Amino acid sequence: ITPFLKGGPAPAKPPFLAPFTACQSSELYAEASADEFWIVNAAERCIAVHRDPASGHYQTRQVFAEGSTVQSPHLPDLKVDVSALFADLPSA
Repeated sequence: ITPFLKGGPAPAKPPFLAPFTACQSSELYAEASADEFWIVNAAERCIAVHRDPASGHYQTRQVFAEGSTVQSPHLPDLKVDVSALFADLPSA
């Protein structure tokens, strides 16, 4: 995780963060000054985007539900259609 957060190359496979809760993971990324942190919640069929890290916490949190498109200001070509992301999942 550290080389990627400090400007190194992105890992070939995303880091596995199962031992941490979303809150703990968020704090780790904020402390490392990651500009943006996304939590994909398949159970709730939404994406929570945390932005603006300061003092080990994210100042902004926005939740995108189905019917929304998430776009990162840091990766302008990345657009995620939340409905399409969860389209193959069975309904709850």
